[in-house]
Amino acid sequence: MGETRNAYRILVGNPEGKRPLGRLRRRWVDNIRMDLREIGWDGMDWKDLAQDREQWRALVNTKFLRTKHETTDKYNLCGVYQMTCKDCDLKYVGQTGRNFRKRYKEHIREIKTNGQKSKFAQHILDTTHNYHTIDKAMEILHIEKKGKMLNTLESFHIYELTKQNLQMNEALTDSYNPIYDILIKINQAQEI
Repeated sequence: MGETRNAYRILVGNPEGKRPLGRLRRRWVDNIRMDLREIGWDGMDWKDLAQDREQWRALVNTKFLRTKHETTDKYNLCGVYQMTCKDCDLKYVGQTGRNFRKRYKEHIREIKTNGQKSKFAQHILDTTHNYHTIDKAMEILHIEKKGKMLNTLESFHIYELTKQNLQMNEALTDSYNPIYDILIKINQAQEI
């Protein structure tokens, strides 16, 4: 019976006692040291700093917690975007809860398969115009998560293009909206 127990323990991976095999477990202190090294506090004697609790909290809140890991590719985010035709000045405004790159590929797939789901693809197919690559065709207007704010931002930009007579979208917001008009005037005043 003893030999079968040992064979079972070897098979399971715990042949000799309770200590796990593999790399050593990291302690909390080691994790803190690695995190501090990651943000550029290498070599700092943080244990002495942590003795003064008020100073330590202020230091951690200003330096460590507020560092953001920015995404290098803006097309991996979601929000409101604008696509421009290569041959004319017409623009399409849309929103996506997925990333912008996936949405661009969906528009291009609709063009290649003669689909009717995308107004941008319909315009390209109906007028036999060409389209740009993602970095030239797509302009990111707002980065926002899916929700009411995203719907409002998309509606505003469609309204703005409708006023300029440059939109490919259906006339979704063809009714007069005084709030949007005020925002358009403010944007134009800031651009000057």
